[in-house]
Amino acid sequence: RRRCSHGVHKDRRFYVCGLERKHRCAYFKWSDDTTQSSTQNNDGLPLSLPVVQELQNVFAECKLESTFCGLISAQYHNQGDSVVNDSQSNQIDPFPSLTIEEDRLRDKADGVFLVSEKLGRALPASRSEDDFLDVANGTTELLLCESMDLFSYIAPKRKSSDSLVWSKGWFSILCEIISGDSGTTLRALAKKMLQRLCGFRNDIYHKVRDHYVFGFQYSKLLLQSCEILDAALLVREQARQCGRNWRGDEVTFQSLPASGLFGTEDLISEDCMKREDSISIVLDELLSQARRGENWKNFCGGLPEVNNLKRGSTDVSDLMLDMLQEIFSRPPIVSLMWLGSCLGGSNQVKVFSLVDVALEKAGSKSVSISTNDAEELMLYIGGDSNRPTPEQSLTRCMTIDDVNAFICQFVLSGRSDKLRSITSAIGIKLALQFNSSDRNRLFKSLVDSGMRKIGSMGQDSINFTDVLKLFIEGFGLDLDLHHAASSFSQAFKKQMTSLNCYCEKKCSPNSDESDISKLDFDLSDCEHCHKEQLWTRLTSQDKSSSDEASDMKFLSQQMRPYQRGRLETSTASNCFSEFSSYYQLKFRVALSQVHINISDPRGRLAKTISVYFTPRQVSSGSSSDEENVNILKSDSYSRFWQKCGTINLSRGATEASLELKHPVVAANLKITFEDFYERNNSVRSSSDGPVLYCPRCTRQVTNAHGVCGHCGEVAFQCRKCRHINYDRLDAFLCVECGYCTSGGFHFELTAGIAVNAVAIVDEEQFQTSMALLRVANKRKTDTTKKITALLQKHRNVDDDLNELSLYGPHLKRALTGSFPKSFVDDKPEVSTSSKPIRSSSSTNRSRLLSLARSLRQDGDSLGGSRGEFLRQALLGSSGPGGGDDYMDDALLNALGGGSGSSSDPLSRLVANIRSGDGDDAAEKTEKKAKLSPAEECRRLYMQKREAERESWELNRRIDSWNRLNSDTLAAKMCNHGGTYMTTDCTVCCSKVAYKNLSLLHAVFRANISQSEHSVSGELVKLLLQESADLDPALKDLKRQVLITVASKSESASGLVLNELQSRLRAIQDRTSAQILGELVQMDFKGVDK
Repeated sequence: RRRCSHGVHKDRRFYVCGLERKHRCAYFKWSDDTTQSSTQNNDGLPLSLPVVQELQNVFAECKLESTFCGLISAQYHNQGDSVVNDSQSNQIDPFPSLTIEEDRLRDKADGVFLVSEKLGRALPASRSEDDFLDVANGTTELLLCESMDLFSYIAPKRKSSDSLVWSKGWFSILCEIISGDSGTTLRALAKKMLQRLCGFRNDIYHKVRDHYVFGFQYSKLLLQSCEILDAALLVREQARQCGRNWRGDEVTFQSLPASGLFGTEDLISEDCMKREDSISIVLDELLSQARRGENWKNFCGGLPEVNNLKRGSTDVSDLMLDMLQEIFSRPPIVSLMWLGSCLGGSNQVKVFSLVDVALEKAGSKSVSISTNDAEELMLYIGGDSNRPTPEQSLTRCMTIDDVNAFICQFVLSGRSDKLRSITSAIGIKLALQFNSSDRNRLFKSLVDSGMRKIGSMGQDSINFTDVLKLFIEGFGLDLDLHHAASSFSQAFKKQMTSLNCYCEKKCSPNSDESDISKLDFDLSDCEHCHKEQLWTRLTSQDKSSSDEASDMKFLSQQMRPYQRGRLETSTASNCFSEFSSYYQLKFRVALSQVHINISDPRGRLAKTISVYFTPRQVSSGSSSDEENVNILKSDSYSRFWQKCGTINLSRGATEASLELKHPVVAANLKITFEDFYERNNSVRSSSDGPVLYCPRCTRQVTNAHGVCGHCGEVAFQCRKCRHINYDRLDAFLCVECGYCTSGGFHFELTAGIAVNAVAIVDEEQFQTSMALLRVANKRKTDTTKKITALLQKHRNVDDDLNELSLYGPHLKRALTGSFPKSFVDDKPEVSTSSKPIRSSSSTNRSRLLSLARSLRQDGDSLGGSRGEFLRQALLGSSGPGGGDDYMDDALLNALGGGSGSSSDPLSRLVANIRSGDGDDAAEKTEKKAKLSPAEECRRLYMQKREAERESWELNRRIDSWNRLNSDTLAAKMCNHGGTYMTTDCTVCCSKVAYKNLSLLHAVFRANISQSEHSVSGELVKLLLQESADLDPALKDLKRQVLITVASKSESASGLVLNELQSRLRAIQDRTSAQILGELVQMDFKGVDK
């Protein structure tokens, strides 16, 4: 391979003969010249053109190519590249080898491989000649490569005649090989054959390949999420039976509209979300390919390939396959809407991202396909040439009320900002498909109901207001803006009044301010802030922590940072089986790591320990914790356990850790001992049964009744509770107390507290959620009162002290109740001298304790000279100010100077010395645990935010349950008025006021004739009122609104100019002068005034 150094073709690469210049032939070819090989007909092929045509006829007439297609498909799936249905793969026999070993050796000796290489049939680069000898019965990848190589030469280039048409199964298997994890050689040959079948047309090739690849990934997505879809359909059927249409037909996916599963997200049990990680992987693959072009839009509009379900996973039941067949009878865009309504978290965002890519943007022009190309494309992928678009498929099964429910469910009440942003774009695209009257009705309902909620939602309502603004800017001429202008004006005036009066700047709970008099927390209820501030605490803890903790991922349901602690402290109750321990936690936790410490490992050493979890609390209908925890080890509950990791222990290890790749929310834990090491230098039991060892002396027990011949202990009984498990004599754990004869296992968790709100699936869970809601509301109220009282107390004390600074020192001392200065001067001597004596007395008491023990060992009593010496030493060690704590009657009795009841004075002495040390330790611990007033306020404030988050999650699920009972799963916005609820949150108040004013500004610019009635003197005064700490963006927008109103409306311009005139005459307002200067430069009616 060479490169041109100069001329027209500079830096262009080409191929020449590799021999020396004297012996070099005339071979020459440009490296980028690919058209020549594609236009030539069988040039350079090992088969001549007549042979190729004859083989094409043979394979087409007898449908032999269809048989080979099935054989190659079965052989490929048997390699493990795809999940294969065993019932289908067993119906087709693998390729038999037609060449025996002697023929292969003879071909090698005769130089057949060298001849093939000379004719252009060189071996793959990754294979050697010896690899051909490894083909025993046609089960290696080499057989697939050779078969694909043959068919890539004899396959027809186009579907020009019916006699040479090959089956569509070739496109399916070839696209699956291309998108799979096969070798490079096999994928290259499959690509070559697919290009030949597509007539070497790149546009057709890409469309066919993407269509089948999308079909494979779409089938995989439905297989992974079939359990979630089934649970959502069950919730929809329960809602139908609770409504007026309870006599109607059962809900199925064949008749379900695209909006049929709206509102089911919070009613699907967390136990159904077992495959969220697998679903996330499939969605990532689908997203990476869907964003490449128009092929994804074409795929979502029509019907997918139903045959892909035949190679389903073996763990999918026939009932699930029937349900998936019903889903495959609907367009993929409808199924994606169902999935987006069921899933949660990041997977929900990914699904709606796929929907957003499939829908046309406003004002964009779709790439049209000619009729001939469309008909030819249908020959490869099947279906009708008049394939509907995704927008048409959605509008056939959705109404304008469904769009209303979609915006209310996901744009207004979405959990994350990404979800609200993507669904807002989808809502606008869906509204484009309806006529002006429907859009006007939708806009009116959004304004009436949505504007009442945006105040309490804070900044979470920004995406909803953006949707309203896009409605006004896009369809303003077709909308009735008279009522909307009044609503926007009223909302802005209320919010701006609240901003000017109540929302002054307050301290952040994450600030380092230590002076409580300067702390002033925001105690208002805000849906945005209780989530944002908890998340800020988690991320700030992450940045300040070590590198190990900084790698941990936080969950959306997590409320507190990760902390390491013992499992027993978080356990409400537990139970045990022969090889597993079950723990019912006091609260749900976000689990990140599991640690194990083993004390004194002996006997049967554990090798593998598996950790399982379930995200929902268990309840048996009884208030007894013992009955509830026993459900965890029942056979009926075993299907709910989800494996989160495995701990591998080395022989004799005393500690190990498990770090979860993805943290999980757990309410119950199960720890199972899976595998064990064989005991070294041990004799196998004669009866293939387990080897029994004595729990006391650890010797092998050969007695048939389990009695140790050395110490007489019954080897089958538990050493702690004496229980004998006759059902499983080789149990590793005691089923009663959990004792293990092979060592002590202590577990620790690195976890953070998560919300206790779960999906409500029955009336019992509804009552539990109501009880948790009452507790959360009470906790929120109590913490608010405590914070208010603590701030008020210290603020009043500091204000009084500031007033006393005006008086002299003597009067100030008298007013505060302090002692005279002469008395106070004597106190510091005692207090300062007591500190070192106090610390030294503790050391002296330790020395005296050692001396007393030595006297006990020598057999001396405390009554002689040594006792007198010890008594004097103790009296001297107390020192001034420290003897009152230890010179009590018990101590005197211990020294022999009192009337004690015990005959052992040394025991009384030791007890009194130890009690003194205990009092000092307790006092130090109490001082250390005591928080400053500022830290106490921060702690209470975060507890209040946690209670708000808990209450918000519980209310969301309770509302969903109530809507289910009334058959209104999708919360629609109705055309009824209401009072705008302002927000007093210092973080969100300015943002909400800005969005309200931007809506009003959009109305004024769209149609001033319908909105000029909303301009009043109060509104003009609020627009001109500016404070020093006002948001600059809001300040600029207020001036723009005044200029827009004054320049477009004659009646409104009079109000604005009169207010400007009065302000300039009274206070010479600078803001009014700047606005007036801009108005003078504009040309509008009334500017001369």
